[in-house]
Amino acid sequence: MRLLRICSLALAAALVSAACADVADDGAAEASSTSAPTRPEPTSGPIGDGAVQTAEPSGPWDLVLTDVEVSSRGAGDRLVLTFAGSGRPGWSVGPVDRPAQDGSGDLVRLDGDSYLDVYASGTVLPAADDARAYRVPARIAPSRGRVAEVNLVGTFEGYTQVLVGLTGEAPDVDVTALARPPRLVVDLGG
Repeated sequence: MRLLRICSLALAAALVSAACADVADDGAAEASSTSAPTRPEPTSGPIGDGAVQTAEPSGPWDLVLTDVEVSSRGAGDRLVLTFAGSGRPGWSVGPVDRPAQDGSGDLVRLDGDSYLDVYASGTVLPAADDARAYRVPARIAPSRGRVAEVNLVGTFEGYTQVLVGLTGEAPDVDVTALARPPRLVVDLGG
């Protein structure tokens, strides 16, 4: 009985501690490192200033990359990652100074003047005999547009990494996740 009371008090203290917030010098509340993470809202717009756009996936983490398309349209380009599975992929898209492989940190050779690091979340490694899966690593060199090269790096711990080399500076980027089939659409400029 005494052990149960001690465990209950320890649990209550941990919950109270997790619910507390630290107050920053400017008076704004800052979440404690033990509080639950918040889900970022989807974002879009210029990323040349170093901003990273993010959104969480919906549905089970069972998406397998099946196709990659790069196209030019009007004043911009479009990268479409298509998946098999259910739900919608999440994403993290942002500029990087030096393209590197997630996990190892190895630098990746990539044509272009500026670079985007695109992560699709909610993904899994395909089975070795999964004929629908897109084989990575792979490189795509589009024949026109601002996209100089795309390097499909691979999937690591639920995230599929794609590096994009661009001619010129990083443009405005709009990212959209779609279902049926699950797709991640990255519009570059235009």
